[in-house]
Amino acid sequence: MVDGNAQLTRVLNQGIPRLIERDAFAPRYPVIVASPQFPSPDGVGNDNNWGEGDPSHVRGFIEYMIATYRINTHRIYLTGLSHGCNGVYDYLVLQDDASSYIAAAAPIAARGPSRNFARSNDTPIWVFVGSADGSNFNTSRNFVAGYNAQDPPPAHIGHRWHS
Repeated sequence: MVDGNAQLTRVLNQGIPRLIERDAFAPRYPVIVASPQFPSPDGVGNDNNWGEGDPSHVRGFIEYMIATYRINTHRIYLTGLSHGCNGVYDYLVLQDDASSYIAAAAPIAARGPSRNFARSNDTPIWVFVGSADGSNFNTSRNFVAGYNAQDPPPAHIGHRWHS
């Protein structure tokens, strides 16, 4: 059996949850930050991504947040780090109506998909990954290139890849 509290504290290691834990997060406007964990049936979690490659898990979580809290459905921003971000990418390229909930996405240090770019054509995406991050760097670069090469192009401006 896995200790649920030990698993939950894992989200406090990096990013916004860490800043919140250290009382160092000071957004200009009110914001709700949700940092879900996605455990596998054995409680450890998927070795590849949040949601196990099924975008309905992310969508279900978003719908839960909308039903439970006062969420501005035009200002939902999706991000993730590493394996959690693979779930972000899955949602963007596998969920047919991803743009209906996601105002923008900021994938961080994850593998970029190589297909279905048009499913997120209306969603601004800002990809972050370091050049020392091996295959994640190359797949992220390829994702940005494929996303930007769409015809018609993405509905927003400002696409650049910086090495």
